[in-house]
Amino acid sequence: MEYPEEYELMAIFESEPDMLDSTTDVPFYYNKSTYKYSNPEKEVITFSMTPSYDEVSIKVSKENFEIANMNLQHISSLSVLSDNKEEKRIMLTGRNYVLKVQLKPRFNIQFAEELAI
Repeated sequence: MEYPEEYELMAIFESEPDMLDSTTDVPFYYNKSTYKYSNPEKEVITFSMTPSYDEVSIKVSKENFEIANMNLQHISSLSVLSDNKEEKRIMLTGRNYVLKVQLKPRFNIQFAEELAI
């Protein structure tokens, strides 16, 4: 999986990741990293990724109510579309789909399936 530099991920999620294996010197690529971000709408986005397994999970809740829960596999790339004061957006590309996720100003997803002809 292709993914942004660690500092770019910390910038978009405005937090340092919780690492699954934080006791040893496991490289970022082989570890599971979890970021938590709260947007202006008080939606809490929990984003976890394990690059070596090409896996990403996204959970979104507001006031203890789950809005979304996605577990994605076979992710080929993760990229930052925008990271500024007004808007934060990422894009996940899988084998035959593209998922665009807006984190700020409020959570939104756009899913597009790309069928091979």
